[in-house]
Amino acid sequence: MTVNPKIKTQYLSLLVAFSVAVFLYSPGLTGPFLYDDFSNLNFLSIQNNLPESIFSNQSGIFKRPISFISFALQSTDWPENPFAFKLWNLILHLAVGLLIFILLNLITKNLDRANPYNKYIAIIVTFLWLIHPIHTSTVLYVVQRMTILSALFTMIGLVYFINVSKELIVAKTYRRFFLPTFILYSIICISILSKENGVLALFPILILGTSIHNKMAAPYYRYWLKMITIIPLVLVFIYMILKSQSSDLLYLERGFDSALQRLATQGMALLHYLRQILLPNINYMTIFHDDWNATTGTIQYGKAIIAWLIIITLLVFALRTKDTYLKVGILWFFVWHMIESSILPLHAYFEHRNYLASLGPLLILVYLLIKLIRKMDNKLILVAALSIPTFGYTTQLSRLTTVWGNEETLIYHWLENHPTSDRTLINAVNFYLRNNQLGAANAMLKTAMRYKEFKDNLHFSVMKYRIDCKLGKKTSEQQRPIFVNDQNVELLHSQLSLLAVDILNDTCKLQSTKYVHYLFSEFSKLLKSTGSHRYFDILNKQGFIYLREKNYTNALPMLAKSYNKTLPYTGLAIIDSYIYLGEPNLAAKWYNRLEKHNLEDSNQLSSQLNVLKQKYTARFGYDI
Repeated sequence: MTVNPKIKTQYLSLLVAFSVAVFLYSPGLTGPFLYDDFSNLNFLSIQNNLPESIFSNQSGIFKRPISFISFALQSTDWPENPFAFKLWNLILHLAVGLLIFILLNLITKNLDRANPYNKYIAIIVTFLWLIHPIHTSTVLYVVQRMTILSALFTMIGLVYFINVSKELIVAKTYRRFFLPTFILYSIICISILSKENGVLALFPILILGTSIHNKMAAPYYRYWLKMITIIPLVLVFIYMILKSQSSDLLYLERGFDSALQRLATQGMALLHYLRQILLPNINYMTIFHDDWNATTGTIQYGKAIIAWLIIITLLVFALRTKDTYLKVGILWFFVWHMIESSILPLHAYFEHRNYLASLGPLLILVYLLIKLIRKMDNKLILVAALSIPTFGYTTQLSRLTTVWGNEETLIYHWLENHPTSDRTLINAVNFYLRNNQLGAANAMLKTAMRYKEFKDNLHFSVMKYRIDCKLGKKTSEQQRPIFVNDQNVELLHSQLSLLAVDILNDTCKLQSTKYVHYLFSEFSKLLKSTGSHRYFDILNKQGFIYLREKNYTNALPMLAKSYNKTLPYTGLAIIDSYIYLGEPNLAAKWYNRLEKHNLEDSNQLSSQLNVLKQKYTARFGYDI
């Protein structure tokens, strides 16, 4: 069987693109686990209870089980082997790239068969997307597999949609649409269960459906397309509006006063994303963007209005233009930001939000270059023109992945380019703490706290308190009020959690825990009205500190209240305490409650329950 030379050339080009991407990303695979990797993947340590632990995370409203199942399949590599996790992220990145190539091939074949240059669009855009430096943190930051998996299933859905639409545009009965609807929704649901913004796949379906097949489509197809996309999207927007009004604290945690302020801030963020896609600057790229400030003041709001006017102008142009490539490219970029760059109380800026969105600007860039060069009818000029972004992206990706391959180099890279980022400094100090370089950690934090950006932040004071305690120095216990802003809630929760671990593990020995309990109590009061997981986590940790001090009066109510929101090991501590206190009925009550907690798959917990059962019998002279 002979293979079409054009097809053979395309797939050989794709193989080269994949090989270059693997080569460029390889230096970064030796890098460490980072920041949110630990909080999201710690469940892998509970080997005997992984099924339950998968759904005990706090990531998104649906718990993102598909992503966490993929992590669970690598549980034997946690926490010693980040290379294996990053390698699978890269493999999945290549799989998304393959699907992008297939989708673009389908689109170009449907739009302009007569254009001899169209055959280059799919492979060039795919290559530029695969090696774009803006995706470095998505591929090499393990926890961002959620983003990659959601994109993978989204692209599967879009490829399926384009293929099945060829038959549906001529369908003359609604019965013909039942199975494709079921399959398409099933794929989108898997994407959503990887990460919630998978629901935005409905937008590209609407865009591609109306842009490619609409003129030749029968009325049945047009009605079906609107029904399967518009109705669910309206429900999503209703949810977003309700979510934006749920709690002001959620906005304050992210550094915003209101939904309006976040929306204003996102105008500038969206234009910055576009600049980073077309003219990337790797010095700005990081996983920490808490130094992206919220819009405040007349001048900044003026800039925000101008930014949104530019965005609205682009959207109006996209809706009115007859050039399908420009329409699809512009709308594609903005629809993928409809959730994370909207009114929802999320952080202001992250590069991974452009994982699929970047495809739109890259498509326009390549299309316009090819369109310009087509008039000259010179392929050498095409190669020369496209070599500019190719060289730029490859050199920058190579530099960035080399930095990502070494934790200390990466930390200093971020510190140099983001000196006012709280999380960057915390990450740097924690690096030294993990390596038992307490003196270096203390010196770095002490120097940083001289600057106004850091000296008034309570979470840095708690971190300094932890380090002084570990070093055996006298700790500062000046009581300060706890107030809400982006620099306090999330980061203060993290530092108080680490302080609790230090105390419980005896790595921080205090003569008095009065100040510690003051911090925990005040922070709990602040979070109580939210009912968030942070409230129950802080309550739980303070309860264990009281338990260590044998203050059962305070410890047991805290542990009982936080039990349902924390791991079942809390119940073991409660049972043991009631046995010690000589309360057989309460001990038996908690034993029965814990036994019903679906523990049949957890041999470790079952064995600990048996130990407590024996302890109960020895203490009271009869079985539970």
